[in-house]
Amino acid sequence: MHPPVGTTRVEHVFDLRFQALAAPLAACAAQDLAVVPPACLPGDVEMLLRLRHQVDGELTRRLAAADRSGQGARLGAGSTAAWLRDAGRLTHREASTLLATARRLSDRYPPPQLPRPRATSP
Repeated sequence: MHPPVGTTRVEHVFDLRFQALAAPLAACAAQDLAVVPPACLPGDVEMLLRLRHQVDGELTRRLAAADRSGQGARLGAGSTAAWLRDAGRLTHREASTLLATARRLSDRYPPPQLPRPRATSP
């Protein structure tokens, strides 16, 4: 995942955070399953499913925000769906379904509004 030219330091920090999330998964993928006790595998699968649901939730949340802000078009794609197909190597149907889900969840559960700071009197 390479940040676009002209990105800010904040975006780079987020990239590092995602790399930190990916490292333990890479360690799991490198593990020789022949040495894992078979009784541990169902628990491993359950934990991976929970993590997958968390990743899917965050993916749809961020996708909805990127869609609302028009980032797909800003990155040179004609639409968010076109950008998603290219960036995620998804089929037309997969990208459309993911985007529709993100939009539907975004409509149902809008992002929280942060409280405005109170004006201080002199």
